[in-house]
Amino acid sequence: MNVHALGVRPKAVGRVGLQTQRLAFVVLMAMVPLLPHLSSDGFSFPAVANFWVTVPFAVLFLLPLIDLRTRATILHLDLLVLVSMLVALGCERPGRLWPVLLLYPPLLYLAVRMVRIARVRRRAGSDTFAPPAPASLIPRSWLLVGIVVLASVHLSWALDGSANTDVAAGSVQGAVAILDGRPVYDATGAHGAQDPHTDTYGPVNYEAYVPLAAVANRRTAARLSTLAFDLLAALLLFLLGRGVRGPSTGVLLAFCWLAFPFTLYEEALGFNDSLVAAALLGTLLAAASPVRRGVMAAVAAWSKLSPLALVPLLAVHDPRAAGGAWRRRVRFALAFAAASVLIFLPVLWHDSPGTFVSRTFGFQAQRPPGGSAWAVLQGGYAERTPWIGVASRIVHGVVVALAGTFVILLVRTPRRRDIVGLAGASGAILIALEICLSYFAFSYILWFAPLVLVAVVLSYP
Repeated sequence: MNVHALGVRPKAVGRVGLQTQRLAFVVLMAMVPLLPHLSSDGFSFPAVANFWVTVPFAVLFLLPLIDLRTRATILHLDLLVLVSMLVALGCERPGRLWPVLLLYPPLLYLAVRMVRIARVRRRAGSDTFAPPAPASLIPRSWLLVGIVVLASVHLSWALDGSANTDVAAGSVQGAVAILDGRPVYDATGAHGAQDPHTDTYGPVNYEAYVPLAAVANRRTAARLSTLAFDLLAALLLFLLGRGVRGPSTGVLLAFCWLAFPFTLYEEALGFNDSLVAAALLGTLLAAASPVRRGVMAAVAAWSKLSPLALVPLLAVHDPRAAGGAWRRRVRFALAFAAASVLIFLPVLWHDSPGTFVSRTFGFQAQRPPGGSAWAVLQGGYAERTPWIGVASRIVHGVVVALAGTFVILLVRTPRRRDIVGLAGASGAILIALEICLSYFAFSYILWFAPLVLVAVVLSYP
């Protein structure tokens, strides 16, 4: 519509649009503390009840960066695709097979975008390869108030959540074992627990629960630890944004993380995948130093094991254009090894390396498919049409081979040397890994979500 033909000034239209957007922000911030908590509906995993409560948080996630007064940009599309994975969660119902298939188009899109961002390089003396850096349409002081409100919402959801997953229970159990001087990786079945595979993660996953497990009961320790990991990831995002663009960008990134609906999903059901997110953000903050980067790579790798796929990338990452690359890689390797030894000391004091390998990598290798497209194709649909199961196994093998080749090529090809390039490449590798996983949970989205957020928002000059 031509606003001039209506006798309306474009600036006036823009001002009204901005005021409307800010009014929506205020209304939503007043609403979210009053919303009912997302629940598991008797823990019919992964289906949830009250799914509609995620919609206001999704809008809050998008509001600061999507300017409705202008034409859509690739930034808007990236953020919309990241949030669109909620559709798959919202369609989940016990007995339904197809909703998880909705995850894979967004995953493929984000993997391609992360590679594109990681490969972009500035021309000498020019910043014309991208539009100017996006600025938040919501004032920084408003976002700071929003962070306080959202943190209180996270606290409320964490303490009042009715579902306790085996992930949180097993993590606290491992922390208590460390405090009691007992084996963490118990070949008899995790100390008689109902779930014999609660000891299938890296040592960091259990050591991170030790502070709260020492002073609180198991349920409270599990819930407050999840909250602590979420808030730690928000703090690290603030530090990253402040270091690259200043305090306003740091506040924006922290706000977006706390508003991201899957962090609330994690809080409601008691997962702990923000621990992986925080560790990976730590590797970005430590990227300039090979020693610090090696230490943080060890912390991330020995949390839920999946970040082990990033170790080659982190080893060859070099923010300097000068010589001495091999010397810095050796320093990274030594720091990674030294940190790994310290991480494993409390565990291997009572466990053998063989027990650790069998209870972690051994279990994961033999784990039956679940929650993924491969589980759907090789399970539910294969029971009705046997050839689908055979074909999906062949396709799965091809996808794994292609993903492995993709990771090798991404590690070996030139990339941006800054934090944005490292975040983009790391996000692409983790997304490729998740596409290949036979077992998938929606909380795994938090592994790569902060990397995507950093790469997308900070990729503009």
